[in-house]
Amino acid sequence: MPYVAPFQLFLISNAIFFAMQSLTDTQVFGSTLQSHLHHQDWSPLAQSLVAERLAKLGTDLPRYTATFDRAAVLNAKSLIILMVVPFSLLLWIALLRTRKPFVAFVYFSLHLYAFLLLLFSLALAVAAIEVRLGGLGLDSPIVDKILSIINLGVCGAYLYFALKPVFGSYGVARLITSGAMALAAGVIVVAYRFAIFLITLYTV
Repeated sequence: MPYVAPFQLFLISNAIFFAMQSLTDTQVFGSTLQSHLHHQDWSPLAQSLVAERLAKLGTDLPRYTATFDRAAVLNAKSLIILMVVPFSLLLWIALLRTRKPFVAFVYFSLHLYAFLLLLFSLALAVAAIEVRLGGLGLDSPIVDKILSIINLGVCGAYLYFALKPVFGSYGVARLITSGAMALAAGVIVVAYRFAIFLITLYTV
């Protein structure tokens, strides 16, 4: 913190993450329309919403897909800080007893998501190496699940070691809070993907 402010660190990590996405030709948050339609938990809902949108715009799926995919990448990049907001609120609720000012939770969340973006960058690099070795990378459900589990575990470890010096959390409460907030971070990532889908769908 004496050298790089939390928001600046977040922006630097964001730049590295999106550069890695470009190098590996992979989108983590700005998923393609085809991915939303066929490979996400909300795919049935997405199919219904997209059909309604196409009818309203009077266009067809191939033409709309190209426009959607370009906009999704831009939205995912420009709105990524939105993930910090719900995490800050949840962490503040979980640690009300610490009586820390809310800005402390925002700074903590910015540092966490800066760390996660760098962690995702490393995961993209690992997936790219796996592709070079003849695998499918993140297109493989097994690879995707393994990397997701590892990312979740590393996130939990980060929280466990960070909660004590920042908020004075210790003991069983520290363990429970770090596990719960790691799961919350994972849910927020998934929710962000869905939010980008909705925002892109109704703005292009």
